[in-house]
Amino acid sequence: MMFVILLLLGSAIVPIANALDNREVLEEYYVSADLALINSERLFNDFLNSGAFSVDNASGKVSINPDSILIYDIHGVPLYHQFSIKDESQEVGIIKAAASKVLGSTVCTIEETPSSLNYQTVIENAKTAFLNKNKDMGIISAMLVCYSYPEIGVLVHCYNVSSGSEEYSILNARDFSVVSTDFPDYRNDPIVWSIYDEIPQSEYPERVQQWNKENAYNSKNFGLSKGIIDYKKIWNHNNLVSQPNNWWCAVASGKMIAQWFNVAHDMNHIADEMEAWNDSIPPSPTGVKWSNQLHYYGYDSSPPDQLGRYLTNYYNNYMITWDTAYNHIQTYNDPLTSSILGHVRVCAGWAYNSDGSHYLYIFDPGPVNEGSIKWENWNSITHIGYILVD
Repeated sequence: MMFVILLLLGSAIVPIANALDNREVLEEYYVSADLALINSERLFNDFLNSGAFSVDNASGKVSINPDSILIYDIHGVPLYHQFSIKDESQEVGIIKAAASKVLGSTVCTIEETPSSLNYQTVIENAKTAFLNKNKDMGIISAMLVCYSYPEIGVLVHCYNVSSGSEEYSILNARDFSVVSTDFPDYRNDPIVWSIYDEIPQSEYPERVQQWNKENAYNSKNFGLSKGIIDYKKIWNHNNLVSQPNNWWCAVASGKMIAQWFNVAHDMNHIADEMEAWNDSIPPSPTGVKWSNQLHYYGYDSSPPDQLGRYLTNYYNNYMITWDTAYNHIQTYNDPLTSSILGHVRVCAGWAYNSDGSHYLYIFDPGPVNEGSIKWENWNSITHIGYILVD
């Protein structure tokens, strides 16, 4: 999942489960699971009936399981109500609905790929794994958290049996390893950050207004399936490439884009060109600098070792908008990389809804060895970079 953001990381690293200055405001705008379900059902039906949502070999009886799972921010504040999308009894996708109006959208993601996580057992298994490795610790509580979007983990509030001192640890939900919360060395450590911390409080009123607008539309049209999603996809599920380790999200994204342009570079070749190895002997995978991504795609490079494409890139500036992605796909019919804190994905489509919400069609190389495909609401995540390749 690793992508190097040398300029922004210092502000992104936060103590986990600490007191938020704006906690009361976030809780004031809490959204119930029942209301999240209503919004999810209406929007999902529109995506489904318009053809924007699609899964392979579906029976035609696709629906939302009304039982939700609550996922928290690393500060212990509710973040998502997660619902499973079922094709009869089989999960085929996931919906993450906002648990706070501050996220600026009623539904944050509609995912066209299922999760390999067993959410019914992951917390208990994480607690067992933690206690097996920490014989001198006891557990006060544990909860599911999104600790480095879109990564899911288990936040364990624990105490030392001898001293009684309390602390917090985040465990990766897949292998139950402890996630480092130190300042990240891009060669080793994953990034822990809070979605709420990245939303300026000055944006709260506008975001709450957009949530209310979508909610009012959903209430008015509840039970109706109008198919009013305007959308475009240039890729399908066959274009997805998963990352082979925690660091090579940029490399796997490069592989997806290389395949689109009919270039048969393997993952190790792309890693070499992006300098995605550390200095150890033998070298191990590491994160990728922004400049090395540009080099591979076409800046100051040429075939056959690089793609040598014409590109435009925007990093942490006013051009990183939904409209920029829309215009690139409409004009060139080609994908672009979409970078968030610590992670690179590929955007290969757009959607616009009559309620005013905007979505990007994201091919995410994570989770490791799986990957995922999702419609991601523009407001729901902080975007930091685009590389537009054509």
